[in-house]
Amino acid sequence: MRGPDEIPALYFFLFSYVAGLLLSEAGLFLLPLAVLTFCRKKALKGIGWCAVVLFLGAFAAVLREPGHDPDHYLNAGLDKYLFFEICDEPEERNKTFRAQGRMLGTGDDTLWRRRNGLVRLYFRKDSSMTLPRCGDHVVALADVRPIEGFTGKDGKYFDYAAFMAKRRVYGQVFLDRENFRVEASRPSPVVRIRRGASRLRGDLRRFWEQCGLRPDELAVAKALVLGERGDDSVEEAYRKSGVIHVLAVSGMHLSIFSCLLASALAFLGRKSWQRWLRFSIVLSFVWAYALLTGLSPSACRAACMFSFVGLGDCLGRKGRSVRSLAVSALFLLLVDPGLLHDAGFLLSYAAVAGLIFLSPVLGKIWKPSGRIPRFFRNLAVASVSAQLATLPAGLFLFGMFPTYFLIGNCLVAPLVNIALPFGIAVTALSFVWKAAAVFLAGVFGLLVRCMNRMAMIIRDWPSAMVDLSITLVAAVSLYGAIACLWRAFSRGSAVSLRMAMILLLVSCWTA
Repeated sequence: MRGPDEIPALYFFLFSYVAGLLLSEAGLFLLPLAVLTFCRKKALKGIGWCAVVLFLGAFAAVLREPGHDPDHYLNAGLDKYLFFEICDEPEERNKTFRAQGRMLGTGDDTLWRRRNGLVRLYFRKDSSMTLPRCGDHVVALADVRPIEGFTGKDGKYFDYAAFMAKRRVYGQVFLDRENFRVEASRPSPVVRIRRGASRLRGDLRRFWEQCGLRPDELAVAKALVLGERGDDSVEEAYRKSGVIHVLAVSGMHLSIFSCLLASALAFLGRKSWQRWLRFSIVLSFVWAYALLTGLSPSACRAACMFSFVGLGDCLGRKGRSVRSLAVSALFLLLVDPGLLHDAGFLLSYAAVAGLIFLSPVLGKIWKPSGRIPRFFRNLAVASVSAQLATLPAGLFLFGMFPTYFLIGNCLVAPLVNIALPFGIAVTALSFVWKAAAVFLAGVFGLLVRCMNRMAMIIRDWPSAMVDLSITLVAAVSLYGAIACLWRAFSRGSAVSLRMAMILLLVSCWTA
């Protein structure tokens, strides 16, 4: 099996598919190239396969464009009434409840016409209004308005319309109690599962709110255990201290969760049927937990990686994490090509790729002998690897860099590894032994209080967050420089080192 120092061919197919999604219509012209390549020597067949995959990515991107759908609401007129299906549970905002809707049709009192497309729905807060749920059908007397950009707190204009267009959402509808009604519908099994997960998440949220935690502790508890967005001030402190990733349900959370489950199933041996039984049980709970936390890109990525790695173990083929990462990314992009434009998806995969490729190289710099120095060395290596891998994308997307990320990760991350098992135990015991769950919630609150205190101390240090925005060309050049440096130090290539210096100069010049 190939190690991290040898990029498998699967990665070239993944890169080709991503390139096809980005090229869209331009990538369709590469199909003749693929056909001609297959007619040549066998050595060129790899290029042909990459061209085929690139064409498939371009074809998938073209199918997503509204211009190729005559029934899309951007290409056809809308009548008096609009007919929607709610795609997710409404999320509470400051003045409204926000949800995603899929348009089903439009019409008047006598005639209905089919319409397609996604819209963003905003329900104005009203104590007497009953909100629709995921899977409900809604008839609305309203207009579809174009999405508008806005100016953030930092004074920079954000093109929200372009941001939502990458997710195939081109319009927004504002609703109040008088201009919509919920129609009776028969939810599908998938919708019933999502509703059940949402109901369970609501019950757990109410239990955590009754455990006597302070508001900042409760916000972290909801983020760590339930995957819900917390308080803005708490998120700002974690973001400026460089540890915002601990608040998103990711590989670290699911790894701890799966390790706890595997420990509970340790009585199962290493026989084939026992391995399959243990894998099936743990996999079911891992995906159930990912569903409970909202199926975020980081949770889906971690669950997919666990699925492929566990499946290889059961088949007697212990797969490398580098191959599992590529398979999970390709699988998710095949299911939903729009994830390519999701910042959480990109940063999540970049961080894991950094841990796989950069950690072995950085770990050779310092090899302490003691257990405690090795522990902090591993934390520092993991933090620097993930930060380097996400640095170009983070600077391009957000234009900010946490200066003290290394200190933040060394102080906060160990506490997260301790606090998260307590949070999972509180959640599990809330169904069978509430008194014990409340007691453990108090211990969890003490750990979270220490985490919040450390994050807020680092937040108040001078220049904790540096504004540094770069262009797309600079970000690509910077990734090329990191790849060349990795090759230079892992294989001792002087040519790669010189190439890295050139790419660094290009990134600085085009920033």
